[in-house]
Amino acid sequence: PLSYAAEYGHESMVRLLADQNGVKVDSKDKDDRTPLSYAAENGHEAVVKLLADRDDVNITDSKDDSERTPLSWAAGSGHEEVVKLLLKKDRGRLLGDTIGQTPLSYATECGHKAVVKLLAGRQYIEVDLQDEGSQTPLSWAIYVGNEFVVKLLADRDDVNADSKDEHGRTPLSWVAGSGHEAVVKLL
Repeated sequence: PLSYAAEYGHESMVRLLADQNGVKVDSKDKDDRTPLSYAAENGHEAVVKLLADRDDVNITDSKDDSERTPLSWAAGSGHEEVVKLLLKKDRGRLLGDTIGQTPLSYATECGHKAVVKLLAGRQYIEVDLQDEGSQTPLSWAIYVGNEFVVKLLADRDDVNADSKDEHGRTPLSWVAGSGHEAVVKLL
């Protein structure tokens, strides 16, 4: 019941259930997802804050069966305020999941400009990490044709615009194949 209340943003119900004796607030479902994970994915800032502020919720180890964290779910869904809140609470889980995608990769792939800008602006976040297919946040931005994110990332000194994926393709070869002319001009 707590996971459902968190997923749908019912703050008063989450508070009521979380305060019951014997309720494990950090419980995991069949996919190892926690109530915090569902609240973060769905952008329920008040519920995320309520859960993240509790001593019996471990944000750092709140990973699902694919190693995604609440921060990763919030970033991939574009919930900027939730991302800000989680970044204040935990800096430790910014590495990739089981396929190597980071919160920045998910935000980039899904085109969430504000979240990409927020994450890329943090000194402790590596913006050029490759996932298991050797894709970087820049190559994801190119693949989906997001001009804003391509410009934001390509202008950085710590981003290798010529990195190669597992097939030897560079970001430029990805964009040439995708037909995003404006992105080609940026590169």
